[in-house]
Amino acid sequence: MKQKIGHFEIHSKNSVTKIKYTRTLKDWFDILGSLFIALLCLSIVIFLLFEISKGFEWIYTCIIFIFGITAYSKASYSIVRFLEPTNELIKIDRNKGLINVRLTKFKKIELRITELSFLIYYLNKDIIQYSNSIIKKRYWIGVEILTKNNELIKILTINPSSFFQEKDNKTEEALFKHSKILIDKISNELGIKSRHKGKQY
Repeated sequence: MKQKIGHFEIHSKNSVTKIKYTRTLKDWFDILGSLFIALLCLSIVIFLLFEISKGFEWIYTCIIFIFGITAYSKASYSIVRFLEPTNELIKIDRNKGLINVRLTKFKKIELRITELSFLIYYLNKDIIQYSNSIIKKRYWIGVEILTKNNELIKILTINPSSFFQEKDNKTEEALFKHSKILIDKISNELGIKSRHKGKQY
């Protein structure tokens, strides 16, 4: 049986449940948009370094610092988003009592279901300032498993799929509503409860 929740797909067959994710157009827009800004800032830095070589100016140093920091932060964000795992993120095998989680594109872990206490999910928020007058917020939901050894393991990141952001409270509410369906499904498959940290919706 296949169930679609947003851009996540849940495949269930006998005792095995798989959760898969395909990047959205917005995901690629965020990744490539940030990379473009990083490269633009880097080209400005290179140009100003060339100008400094002709004659030192303090104003150039200040501008280089600002654009350098922006280039680094945007490039880092783009790389982190690109390295987020896709395709098969979670595999739950109830007969074997195991859950496999893809942490990154290159790393997986396997846990016994009996070692798990509960799921924790929470809202994350980034403040992105484009200028003195334009400030935007980026939201996403983090989902973690708490083991009986009190170890927290992040298993899922749920990003908004809409290009057009509404008012803050509406964006948060829509994201939680979309995420809760998926979180409840994982919780039921694992036979553990979920807990929310932060504001309730």
